[in-house]
Amino acid sequence: MYKAVFCDLDGTLFDKDGHISDFTLSVIKKAVDQGVHFVPCTGRVPYTAYDRLDCLFKLIKKEIVGCNGAVIIEGDDFIKAEIYSYDQRKFLVEYGIEHHYFMHIQTKDHLYFLNHAMLPDQVSNYYGTDIDEKKAIELLDEDLYKLAYLDRDFDKLCAISDDIARIRDDLEIFKGNIFLEMNTKGQDKAQGVRDFCKLHNIDIAETIGIGDSFNDLPMLNACALSCAPANARAEIKEKVKYLCPFSNNESAVGHIINKFVLGEE
Repeated sequence: MYKAVFCDLDGTLFDKDGHISDFTLSVIKKAVDQGVHFVPCTGRVPYTAYDRLDCLFKLIKKEIVGCNGAVIIEGDDFIKAEIYSYDQRKFLVEYGIEHHYFMHIQTKDHLYFLNHAMLPDQVSNYYGTDIDEKKAIELLDEDLYKLAYLDRDFDKLCAISDDIARIRDDLEIFKGNIFLEMNTKGQDKAQGVRDFCKLHNIDIAETIGIGDSFNDLPMLNACALSCAPANARAEIKEKVKYLCPFSNNESAVGHIINKFVLGEE
């Protein structure tokens, strides 16, 4: 029996409009009522998704693995927070400024945009504040939970990733379709899954992971059953144990839980 489902948000749980279908919500509720943990496992700092998760957390307890595994939240409490050292955040902010990248700079409870004019439509999915380089430097005195560079050119993101990996050996780097995200070394979605399971005495053999993109791979590899929606990247489809015939726009997560947790088709 599966005791925990770890699920990515964007492109997986959320449809193209950022919604969770009523069918998926009802299936999750049934699974949770049977004692299963349903845990959003996201690259986001969790507060950036609370508006879209509100419908879920009206039905079930709030349990989240965020920041690509570096953060665990239960209710309103941060159970885990492996955030950047001063040296790491100083490097990443100054590197982004030097190369004039569009950056997301995130504290525990606020999101800041630097150079967002480069991708103006990409702030529509988040609530944040535009800042200049001076303010970005001032933020180095605060705890930063996540830093990300954004660009539509995936090859460019790969080149940036390679350059950072060459300079630093103390960072985990995750590539998305338009995001390059960094964590402290050893902190990825797999570690987030392992830490959550340890907190709740869950055997990793009792876990399901559902995701669609590169930063989900550690989670998918860690969980006993790895699943992906039909819209997942080709590289993800090749690696999961179960490829759902439904996309994120067709309640893929609901169908996966229905099949493997509730035993219904």
